[in-house]
Amino acid sequence: MDILQIVFVVIAALVGLIMLIMAFRTKKPLSALLSTAGWGCGSLLAVVLLGRFAGLHVSLNWFTLGTSGILGLPGTIALVLAQSIW
Repeated sequence: MDILQIVFVVIAALVGLIMLIMAFRTKKPLSALLSTAGWGCGSLLAVVLLGRFAGLHVSLNWFTLGTSGILGLPGTIALVLAQSIW
């Protein structure tokens, strides 16, 4: 694992922890978490399907689904940025 991957994992873990804290501060934490996961997975599906037309390829695997499901839309954006950088 190189340093960029370690930094990416640490940042993703911190953002996930912040999102969990924010979800539990609401009156309906399960609804907030499911909504975030739905938006994240839906946006990942849109990127996978429509990315071909833009010349962008994000593979659909457990890591990308987990990142989008836990982090939501910011996770999908991070995956797209990471894919375009690497």
